[in-house]
Amino acid sequence: MLTDERLCSNRRNQRQWWSPTQREIGRTYSYWKQKSSMGNKKLIHSKHLSRLCKYTSISDKDHISLDPTLIQSRKREARNKWRSCKKRSEMIRRQFLIERAEYLVTKMRTTEEKALKEILHAEEARKIYSTIKETFGKQQVPLR
Repeated sequence: MLTDERLCSNRRNQRQWWSPTQREIGRTYSYWKQKSSMGNKKLIHSKHLSRLCKYTSISDKDHISLDPTLIQSRKREARNKWRSCKKRSEMIRRQFLIERAEYLVTKMRTTEEKALKEILHAEEARKIYSTIKETFGKQQVPLR
């Protein structure tokens, strides 16, 4: 039980990976939100935007552009993609876990069924503990 609880840890090295699809769409939406915000304030931090743009499929032409209508339209497109991705997240996550199981078959020298069963069991436990964490909220530390 403690092993399952550790899978939901806030520590980065114990977190579960996002699927590449969700990660890329989320990064793109985050980029356009930041660029829109910076454009509204008329203060563009190019280094920060370059870091956000690094792992996305945003073209250099769009990255360099400061046209407010282009930024808003790209932000709207990215938001729509993010919303549709959130609706399909269960399917996307399951597909990612199946692909991860295929990778673990070669790494762990086991059968695909066993690897998939182990991954899905860990995912189910993660969901249960994340639900518990959301229900109870952050634990309050008493004053001493």
